[in-house]
Amino acid sequence: MAIRRARGETPRVREREYDNDAKALDAALVTPTSRLPAGYFASFHAYPYYPDFMLLGDAYQASASTLGRSNYFGYLSDLKAHHDGMPVVISEYGIPASLGTGHLQPQGWHHGGLTEQEVADANARLTLELAEAGMAGGALFAWIDEWFKQNWVTIEFEIPADRGRLWHNRLDAEEHYGILALEAAPAVAGATLAERLRSWASVDPLYQEPGLTVRAAHDEAYVWLLIEAPDASPRDTVFVGFDIVDATAGDFRWPGRVGDRLPVGVEFVLQASGSEVRVLADPPSNLFRLVDVGQEGVGLEGRRVDIADPPLGLFHARVEQRFNLPYYPVPNEDGRYDSLRVAVNRRRFARDSTEFLAVGYDRGLLPGGPGPDGFWERTADVLEVRIPWLLLNITDPSSRTVLYGPGSANARGAEMGTDGQWRLRLGVTAWPDSVFGALGTRQIDDVGIVAAVRGTGGEVQVPRPGGEVARYGWPTWEAPE
Repeated sequence: MAIRRARGETPRVREREYDNDAKALDAALVTPTSRLPAGYFASFHAYPYYPDFMLLGDAYQASASTLGRSNYFGYLSDLKAHHDGMPVVISEYGIPASLGTGHLQPQGWHHGGLTEQEVADANARLTLELAEAGMAGGALFAWIDEWFKQNWVTIEFEIPADRGRLWHNRLDAEEHYGILALEAAPAVAGATLAERLRSWASVDPLYQEPGLTVRAAHDEAYVWLLIEAPDASPRDTVFVGFDIVDATAGDFRWPGRVGDRLPVGVEFVLQASGSEVRVLADPPSNLFRLVDVGQEGVGLEGRRVDIADPPLGLFHARVEQRFNLPYYPVPNEDGRYDSLRVAVNRRRFARDSTEFLAVGYDRGLLPGGPGPDGFWERTADVLEVRIPWLLLNITDPSSRTVLYGPGSANARGAEMGTDGQWRLRLGVTAWPDSVFGALGTRQIDDVGIVAAVRGTGGEVQVPRPGGEVARYGWPTWEAPE
């Protein structure tokens, strides 16, 4: 705070920071007496992507094992040296294989966002570096995936929290450490796209029009979509819009206002064009907003840390990430949509006042290719996509619960004016995210889906003018299959 004030900033007051650089206990101060001849050993959970001083410090950035550059090896070496004469066991270490990323690491050993092969390679490297650093042993975390776990990027949006064990959140890194994957039974059977197309044939279409057929399915991890456009080419743009909570709110136009007005407002759009497939949000439905902070100027340039093997949409910026409250869709026709960018490494300051910019990525950009690491495949006339539930603000698919509203705002210092805008109550001087308390939700029966294909040959959109919007619903469940 003092560094930021010295730079002319007015830091935002927070009730809680995700600070994890502090030393709370020094095992080296515990010395066995003659009555304990067996002695002690020190046990630590040590992962390669936390804490931030390991990622940002110059000494650690210059560290290397015999296998190559490694901030982690430098940290392990210091840890062992501090406990001279005492065995040190790394009782947890490892890398998760989630789609979502919780923190980025210079060598690419991120808190999620890696393929299964990359995770295996990284875990093998970490194991060898534990041995080279002189550790007495280590326990790779974990044997099997744990759906009930929660990560800081997603925890507030997994609602109700006690039902998290019933569905698989692919954006939550904490659920994906297992060397044995615990996966949802696929909604559509088949190891290859060709095999799944035969299975898709038994799924009733939401739309079946000349030039465009749309099918949907689901499992505990994804909403599945199959778009068939026999007259299209892979260069054509495919749009799929999702009306999640209110058909009268959201954007009534496709991104860029292309094409005809939509019959429902949509909070999210899947856009596929060429080699890119992404999910976009109508701005009021985006979970986060990135707020520019600080100032530019001579001597105020922020420092960037190089990130190897980054996830899609990597960015460095002088921003703070905040909840994009109040999470009410607003009727509009501007065709403006947000990318789903998240700042997973927040802006930091070293003790010498060096500023390290925030680092993040666009989690709406879906990696392509076959599963388990790819989330879409496309041929000349077919697009198949798996969309993780939380990318659509579905906070618990097992109970069809979706994000809606700020929750207990009125009791925590905010109120809605007659113009529909949220403001602080009189006497409340700060605007921390936590002024809203628990976030609001509602249960839905189904999701409205609209779609279009646009290319050099024109546009096909469903429903046709005057047609009924298809609704996709699914049964709730109390136990995963």
